[in-house]
Amino acid sequence: MHISPLPPRRPIVRRVLATLLTGALCASALAANGPGGPAWQPTADDSATALWMSRVLGRYHLTPTPFDAALSEKVFQRYLNELDPEHACLTQADLDQYASARSKLGEAVKNENLSLPFGLYKLVAERLQERYAFTRQELNRVPDFTLDERIAAKPRDWAATPAQLTTLWRKTIKRDWLQLRLMGESDSAIAAALGRRNETAVQRLGNTRHSDVLALFLNAYVNSFDPHGSFQAPLEPVDNSNTPAPPPLTGLGFTWRMTDGFPTLFGKTLPPNPSDALLQLDYGDRLLGAAQGADGPMESIIGYSLTEVMNRLRGAAGSTVVLDILPASAGIQGPRRRVMLTRQPIPKAALEASSTITTLNVNGKPQRVGIITLPRFYEDFAARKRGEDFQSSTRDVAKLLQGLRAAGVDKVLLDLRRNEGGALLDVVAMARLFLPEGPFGQQVGDKVEVFNASADASLAPWSGALAVLISRHSAAGAEIFAATIQDYGRGLILGESSFANGTVHTSVNLDRFAKDPRTQYGVLQLTISQYYRNSGKSIQMYGVAPDIGLPVTIDASTIGEAVLANALPGSERAALNYQPTGNFSALLPRLRSQHEARMRDDAGLQKLQALAAQFAAQNKKDSISLNEAERRMEVSDAERQFKALDATGGANLDAAVLQEAARILADAAALQ
Repeated sequence: MHISPLPPRRPIVRRVLATLLTGALCASALAANGPGGPAWQPTADDSATALWMSRVLGRYHLTPTPFDAALSEKVFQRYLNELDPEHACLTQADLDQYASARSKLGEAVKNENLSLPFGLYKLVAERLQERYAFTRQELNRVPDFTLDERIAAKPRDWAATPAQLTTLWRKTIKRDWLQLRLMGESDSAIAAALGRRNETAVQRLGNTRHSDVLALFLNAYVNSFDPHGSFQAPLEPVDNSNTPAPPPLTGLGFTWRMTDGFPTLFGKTLPPNPSDALLQLDYGDRLLGAAQGADGPMESIIGYSLTEVMNRLRGAAGSTVVLDILPASAGIQGPRRRVMLTRQPIPKAALEASSTITTLNVNGKPQRVGIITLPRFYEDFAARKRGEDFQSSTRDVAKLLQGLRAAGVDKVLLDLRRNEGGALLDVVAMARLFLPEGPFGQQVGDKVEVFNASADASLAPWSGALAVLISRHSAAGAEIFAATIQDYGRGLILGESSFANGTVHTSVNLDRFAKDPRTQYGVLQLTISQYYRNSGKSIQMYGVAPDIGLPVTIDASTIGEAVLANALPGSERAALNYQPTGNFSALLPRLRSQHEARMRDDAGLQKLQALAAQFAAQNKKDSISLNEAERRMEVSDAERQFKALDATGGANLDAAVLQEAARILADAAALQ
């Protein structure tokens, strides 16, 4: 069973619409064959797919719900928000056309009639075509940035008239233009970048298929139950028989996510000996451009999809690329820097558990702390099923613990800050390395299953001091592990409150319901149960709260289960019968006092606190000024604040958190 941490990626239609709308350039969704062409006509197989999916969800979902009028309204609203998330394409009058039909979606699906969702998609496409012509005209002239105008930071009510939509479009284009201007781009370069983004999206949407529209609707349907379900339409076959194999490409050692239109550094898969340049980049840094080679022209990546950006970053081993970076510590309008990197193969081991040793000064004595970074829980299920020697995160961590033990290390910090889960059985097996006996929580759905796996006798358990470092990105399996360690009192939990996703999912191949074995309907992922910790509290919505919190730069209101629409509620049930192995309650006041003292004196930690306060203030703004003079004053103020922070000599933010967590663990070991 697999626990999925975050909502799955949407079909290409949804991703393109989101890119356009959040970037303020909504483009034509019309396919090459024109309005109402084959791309927007549901097939008989589409209708049958929706019918079978409704039957499966109505019976096997954790919260089975009939597709009645209430659910129909919910699905319609979700689908509408998927089509027009910024309320930038449709007016209230457009929506009024569906006032009576929106509560009858379930009835329509039962009757295998998908004309309503396909018709709504067509309407959005027609409105997008009108806006595309307007956008192209606007990009031919530089906006007037002397006017005192503002634009809402988040979507408001639907526009009452087309004129209001036109005003919104003009302001959103102006907002994007001004943002790039503040980053130092010329007006000609800005117009080209925004135009390229527009045309790229038009081209993608011109390739929209009926299966894309179906997937968009069915994902809205399953996500009306909870945010972690998904529907994957069948992939159309592609003939690659005459396509030569491309030369091997290598990367830079980072993983990226698209945030607010910018590729944002999320993870590091660094080689064993990373260069100083690699270490210059930090989590949350945004990528604005890339140049091929030390002397190559810097090309803006604004307007490109994440896939296209990644293709630009990959290249032959040994070649160089220069990145135009907007540091996370500089805010959205802060100073940029350029970093030259050399492409190199990223070994498989870089994606697996790894360890380092840090030496700290505790009460005048050196203390060594082992740090194990675990990016995910993994296991080679195929090799295990064949009875062969298999790799797993549990076995890898056991080897690392053995190496640390041999090096004389008796304190281990397990870093799960970017671990979004993985193989549930491996999570349980991992806990056995630190807890020799007792239950590890329970999975509750149509039946109750208590996890109480036997320890692997071939793996030596760890009896030394332990702390687990978590963040808002720690989800699913990482939360289960941290909760288990916390319930038993086996180790300290440090960092920030976790993502709070405790749902368990399974996949159903809908092809099994087709009368013709050659027919493909697609795959449905649905939620079937929740995970409860030993204490009886669900991981869902509650997550795991740290024993000692560390400064963060992530606004909790922007990420986590509670932010997701239709998230299932948390609950509590009777605690399991288990015996804690430790209790840190008596030590916590002293540990917190020592931590707070360092917070006052450590430059890196002070920087973290100040950044957290600045990010929180930025996220609370409900509108954005479109006056250039006013915005430049805001930028100047922000730069002064960030320069003041840099003057403190603060270390790498990620390293500062890791180092402080290790200090807290060393303090705890000294007090025990």
